Amino acid sequence: MPGIFSINSGEITSIIPRAYRLTVFGGDFSTTIGAYGVRGEFAARKPDGDYKACTYIPNPDLQYIAGLDREFGNFSIIFQDLGKYVYNFSTLNKPLIPEETADYKIALWNRMLASQLKKTTHSVSVRPAWTLLHETLSCEILGMYNVTTEELYLKPKLTYDIADDLSLTFGGMLYSGPDETLFGMLDTSMSSIFTEIKISNTAGLLL
Repeated sequence: MPGIFSINSGEITSIIPRAYRLTVFGGDFSTTIGAYGVRGEFAARKPDGDYKACTYIPNPDLQYIAGLDREFGNFSIIFQDLGKYVYNFSTLNKPLIPEETADYKIALWNRMLASQLKKTTHSVSVRPAWTLLHETLSCEILGMYNVTTEELYLKPKLTYDIADDLSLTFGGMLYSGPDETLFGMLDTSMSSIFTEIKISNTAGLLL
């Protein structure tokens, strides 16, 4: 896993990615209850190394996902509840003097990348989808909202099957969040619209 590491040389600070090893223990399940699909998973993550001394190494944490899905004819919906608990969490205080600003920014960016801005975080996601025109047109939107940090991600997508092996997709990605959050940092640089033409021809792969 990557983190952000800084090297100070006089008045120059170099920022480079630094990898760390991560041990993960987890499990998942999937079943049905009536017409509903029920699934979930959990993971306990323990980074190798001294996370208290090395800013780029995140704290150990425990996270879970619980999901529920249902189909109503041509309409389907998936709902997920996500949570995370960070062990040995400590508050990151803002710098009191300018000399501490660089170290504060590095620590903050690493917590953003590891999604460890708070001791506990809770998010929800939903993905409704609808097929139309004899299943040649697919409309869906993925939305995720972090209740704790107030970050929002939206990805609407519209796909039309022009032919059996040819499809055209229009969509967009929207990031939004307060200052000093990951989505807040990505809102102007990564929010975008996109189009995609996909050609699928497996016949030529048969020997």
